[in-house]
Order: sequence, then C-alpha cells, then structure tokens
Amino acid sequence: MKKSFTQRNLRQKAKLKPHIAPSNFKLNAKEIAKCRSTFNLCDTKHRGTINIYELQDSMRALGQNVSQTDLQSLITYGVEQPAEEDIELFLSKIGIDFHDFIRLLEVLKEQYMNSDTDMDSLDAFVAMGGNSDKSGEISAAKLTKTIIDFGLTIDIEKLIREADTDNSGLIDFDEFSEMLNIQ
Repeated sequence: MKKSFTQRNLRQKAKLKPHIAPSNFKLNAKEIAKCRSTFNLCDTKHRGTINIYELQDSMRALGQNVSQTDLQSLITYGVEQPAEEDIELFLSKIGIDFHDFIRLLEVLKEQYMNSDTDMDSLDAFVAMGGNSDKSGEISAAKLTKTIIDFGLTIDIEKLIREADTDNSGLIDFDEFSEMLNIQ
C-alpha cells in the first residue's frame, strides 16, 4: 500500500523520512568509511541529515551520476507522489540520515550489479545468435555444441531442460538468462 502525502503533511516542519527499497547488497567497511567521509562533507550544517540536493552532490563525489529524478524515485519507494506544484516542497522536507544514505547506496549497488549481469547475459545471447533487443532465439543444439567445443564441464543438457520451459529446443532471452542464473 502506498503512503500518501497531503498538503498538511508537506507543510509540517518535521523532516519526512525517506522510503527506500530493500536491498540484498551490503557495503563493506572500507566503502562505508568512504561514504561517511563524503556524507560529512555534504552535511555542511552538521544536522546529521542531508536533503536531496546534497544527496545528489554526495553521489557525484562518490562517482555516481544519478539524476534528481532517479534519486527522487529511490527515496520515495512505495510513496504516492504529491502534486507537481508541491514536488519541490516535498523534496525539501525529506531528510536523509547516514543510515538512509548507506541504504540508498546499497540499492544503487544492487541495481548496478544487476545491470552488469543483464549486459553479460545479453552479450552472450547475442554472441550465440540472439538479437540485441532481447528478441530472437538460439538453438539448444548450438548452445550445447558451443559448451562442448569450449571444453566446459557443466551439465548443459540439464540446464537447458530446466530453462527451456516450453520444450521448443529454442532458447529465448528470458530462458537464456534463467539458465545462466541456475548455474
């Protein structure tokens, strides 16, 4: 269920807490230390929180080029957006503390890792004869031959049986990605 922000909510003096999507990725101690240093630099008023504009500056300092729109989506996960005329007030009321900052970076890290995996899957799919727009299919026989020719020791027949859910002998991109994730 989405939470709603009314005019009254937007005009309250208290900072709103961001609503951040859950993530399975965790930053290591070295990454957290770098984040702490960057967060402190952006928290120029030493409030213990930063706003979305300071967040965008801190993301840039960490080498992340994230648009304000993307940040808005990240920090308002599952929240109904206010009317267009109230968006600036809404964004200015969101206070991001260090814990929230870390959670945001973990979500970004997960998105980055998943996009790399998708790109690797797509590259392999295209190399086997699929299309770069994820359309087309590759032959299970050609995939099996390629695996054997490369001398890989995986049970490709089993992977194909598990991924080729329609038993067509042709592997579409979704099946191919699933097959790579099974391995």
